[in-house]
Amino acid sequence: LRVDGGACTNNFLMQFQADIIQKTIDRSIEIESTALGVGMLAGLAIGFWSHYEEIQDARKTDRVFTAQMLDNERKLLINSWEKAVKKAL
Repeated sequence: LRVDGGACTNNFLMQFQADIIQKTIDRSIEIESTALGVGMLAGLAIGFWSHYEEIQDARKTDRVFTAQMLDNERKLLINSWEKAVKKAL
């Protein structure tokens, strides 16, 4: 899962997400990738770049988070979350 935006600067949150979804979280060096993407699309539109392939490697990884939580702990947290949501409804 590739992430960007302000929340992804929180290492605890990114590690927790990796643990809960059991997927690798790949955080970009450029936290505000939306603005960068808009600029790249504008560059394509005006001919600064002639092909998407010229910019597709522009994204660089800052840090990768991998799942480390034990399966039984993950299941307990998910079950607790589901109970809380049911009570809130």
